[in-house]
Amino acid sequence: MEEIVIKPRILPRDIIDILIGLPIGLFVICLLNVLPAVIIGLLTKNILIGCFSYFVLYGFFVSFSVWKIKVDQHGIKFVRLIGTPKFLEWKDIVKIEKVERRELVTHGWLWPLFPPREITWSLSALNHYRIEWSDGYCYYPPSNPENFENVINEMR
Repeated sequence: MEEIVIKPRILPRDIIDILIGLPIGLFVICLLNVLPAVIIGLLTKNILIGCFSYFVLYGFFVSFSVWKIKVDQHGIKFVRLIGTPKFLEWKDIVKIEKVERRELVTHGWLWPLFPPREITWSLSALNHYRIEWSDGYCYYPPSNPENFENVINEMR
């Protein structure tokens, strides 16, 4: 069977997503990117170095993000530059299940901040799936949840 590409949902799905996703997204960006860049700028007394460090930090975190997943009869491939997992074989996947917003926000977005368990830059907390394997788990927000479930059920 062929490889199927499943892109993540990035935009909010409803007003609750906007009320939850935007503040948390801004908080995380400020904590992980802006605050360190400001500190570096103050310590070096150079605003250009501070600005440059912001973009370096931002690029670092984007490198860990998953841009899409590819599913085939062998397993799930996470398309990203760095970070784990990169590929999960079906035999190593313990469970894939839809999660509630509360779980995603607390265990995917807020804790731990790094490395994140929510592996995309999604502003939606709705229709995420927890992908569990023997050593851990992550969350993924497929752009089309019904299609994702069908593909997963067909491939396993």
